[in-house]
Amino acid sequence: MFALSFRADMQGELFSIAPTLKQYQTIFAIGSYWRLLGISIAIAFGVAVMATALAYPVAYFLVFRAGRAAGLCLMLLLIPFWTSFLLRVMSWKFLLGSEGAINSLLIYSGVIAEPIGGLLYSRSAVVIALVYVWVPFAALPISAALQRIQPELVEAAADLGATSWRRFWTIIFPLSFPGVLAAFFMVFIPTVGEYVTPLLVGGSRGIMFGNIIQEFFTRNANWPRGAALSVVMLAVTLLLVAFGRRFVNVKAARMTATQSTISEKGRFSLLTGYFVGLIVLLYLPLAVLFLFSLNEGTSLSFPLQGLTLRWYEEVFSSPALLHSARNSILVAVGSSCCATALGTAVALLLMRFSFRGDQLLFALAMLPLVVPVVILAVALLVLFLAAGIDRSLWTVAIAHTVVALPYVILIVAAGLAGFDSDLEEAAMDLGAPYGRVILNVVLPLIAPSILSAWLVAVTVSLDEFALALFLAGTEQTFPVYLFGQLRYASRLPVMIAFAVLMMMVTLLLVLIAEWIRRHGQAGKAR
Repeated sequence: MFALSFRADMQGELFSIAPTLKQYQTIFAIGSYWRLLGISIAIAFGVAVMATALAYPVAYFLVFRAGRAAGLCLMLLLIPFWTSFLLRVMSWKFLLGSEGAINSLLIYSGVIAEPIGGLLYSRSAVVIALVYVWVPFAALPISAALQRIQPELVEAAADLGATSWRRFWTIIFPLSFPGVLAAFFMVFIPTVGEYVTPLLVGGSRGIMFGNIIQEFFTRNANWPRGAALSVVMLAVTLLLVAFGRRFVNVKAARMTATQSTISEKGRFSLLTGYFVGLIVLLYLPLAVLFLFSLNEGTSLSFPLQGLTLRWYEEVFSSPALLHSARNSILVAVGSSCCATALGTAVALLLMRFSFRGDQLLFALAMLPLVVPVVILAVALLVLFLAAGIDRSLWTVAIAHTVVALPYVILIVAAGLAGFDSDLEEAAMDLGAPYGRVILNVVLPLIAPSILSAWLVAVTVSLDEFALALFLAGTEQTFPVYLFGQLRYASRLPVMIAFAVLMMMVTLLLVLIAEWIRRHGQAGKAR
């Protein structure tokens, strides 16, 4: 990608032209690029602030108030996050449209006489959709930070007469601030390069910097300009990552497994009500999609024209749809197997050995989590073309392996963190070489974590859209096929029905993965 950005145009061989700074000179001379980059950074900053602020009370509730129901509450929070990204964003199109649920409800209740314009296809719609998508994700690092707070500190402050608010602002919040920063950057960085959400709900008024990059690689066919814009965005992203790394120890935050025992159980409180209300809001868009999948008519507006299951029946009589679903399953199974094998090896290396460069290896493995997906897609596209590899399902599978690898490493590393290393030492004392210890002792005992990681990798692949859009070639995965069908109103009910079925399959995989992980932890405890 970096080499491609020094081409003047697309004439001649892809990498045989003398380098030039023409693209960068053009970018620096055109102020609209910088204005759009500034707008994208501002949107990402606003989304990250709002998502983090909304997620903090949720994390506090899960750690300090949920008690025995914490596991169930966490599952309820994460289920929308593990459903289709495209589906969740698309649901806001039906909520915010002129004939959508919000306008229909306001008109039906007599609050307004005409639909409110400007809700959809605006920057506000982009911000709303992205905040909705990222709130569950932002709650995770905050919860991890809250769980590591030593309960003795809070108890000592309470014994000295500090009120609950004073304990929060002087002890709990300062100690959880690294988790807050981690949540902020984990939302901010992917949002900077976002281009799918603006395409669906932003329209021309909600365009972001990632959309410009995507246009130069697709419609405008000016890859050098797109590559140069990608390099500029990547440089900005890496500077932000370097800045954030000064405050957040990502490896420690991800791989520690301590659990706080602080408890503030009480009656139904405002915090509990907040959590319940947020859960309702998280599930509302998905419920609207489910209703539309049962609607008799093709118009995705209220009131419904009757209930029917014929759209689900048509799913199984659509060859192109089923073919794209088959492609998604093949790619998901293949990429998850590769990611699980590689991720398990890397997790073992990082957790069981200390060597020079281990932090660099971990940073490189986590890079797909902090690089905007549009830049990752562009970089892989250019890499495959430079290597003479045609775009196909194989290239999509390789890309999905790269994306799923960090999730596998983190899940397997968490399993290794709770593994009794005395068993390994005992086996080695009996003369077993370490390779045999890994095969006969370590891998069987962390098998639940490995299987859970594999299921999560499958889920990530089934949901992934942006990489497949750049790398699929003539073959399409289901998210790409779904995106292409959004322009045809008569096909939307069938697409929604199949997307709902995919959502149910995804949820089933997540529930199985969580059950396996918990069952494995219970077995270790016994």
